[in-house]
Amino acid sequence: MSRYPRRVAAFTLVELLVVIAIIGVLVSLLLPAVQQAREAARKTHCTSNLKQVALALQNYHDSHNLFPYGYRGEPSNVTLRRDTWFHRLLPYVDQTNLFERYVEEDPDYVWQGSADVHGASIPVFMCPSDPSMPAQGGASATRCFQGSYVGLYGKNHITNSASNSTGMFWYHSNAAMRDVVDGISKTILLSEVIARGTPAVSGAWGAGGGYWGSGPHGGGYAFTALEPPNPLLEDVIYTCKSTIWPQAPCRSVVGLSNREIYARSYHPGGVNVALVDGSVHFVGNSTDRDIFHAMGTRAGGEIIDP
Repeated sequence: MSRYPRRVAAFTLVELLVVIAIIGVLVSLLLPAVQQAREAARKTHCTSNLKQVALALQNYHDSHNLFPYGYRGEPSNVTLRRDTWFHRLLPYVDQTNLFERYVEEDPDYVWQGSADVHGASIPVFMCPSDPSMPAQGGASATRCFQGSYVGLYGKNHITNSASNSTGMFWYHSNAAMRDVVDGISKTILLSEVIARGTPAVSGAWGAGGGYWGSGPHGGGYAFTALEPPNPLLEDVIYTCKSTIWPQAPCRSVVGLSNREIYARSYHPGGVNVALVDGSVHFVGNSTDRDIFHAMGTRAGGEIIDP
């Protein structure tokens, strides 16, 4: 028997460090690919949801011969004040029970009913790429559902005047397919916006997708095609949930009638929009401003090269 111990094969310190370095490089290469794959899946889901909302609006049009109004006013002799196209569309997105409860309660203002009605998150109205989803907003100190999709107001500032809108939704609007003389395959119906945080913020009126009460104050129901998607400009609304938020700076201007809610998303390079014909397309941030303006009018007479 040998008096010397047998050598055991093992890694040297240098070899171990090399292996760790190689693993680190591989992880750094793999992680972006995994993130891109996850975003691709989220974007596909987002596109599918937007498509379903667009088709629901078409079904509403088939039943009523026009699209639902953008939002309802608030005179003293009515209930369901600030009701929007979102509420009118609930029976067409498999939410008939929720809609019937909402109408049966018949509150003076839409956010004054049961919490489980205005707080119900509706998956088809949420884009999973927005990290804030499911979000709440649109009513003072009340947890109301906030969604990802809003209608086209037009290419102008959002106001409470019907005469200013060139799009598909405005105050007490009554747009129909016959009014889209520019072509239903060339006019935007819906776009994505972002929520700027998950929790509701007291007094924050006007955020995009704030269906439950933000109608008169900005992007509760609509966006403007005044600028191409994801501009560096601030959104301008009544009161911001957050003035500094990734992808969407915001400025609160109480009392201002001209609002600016732009098409925004967390998808790299642009946003999904649904056209009046029900098709969904990805519109890049670098889209020419005049082309986006043309897509933001139902009867502007512009000629868009396919």
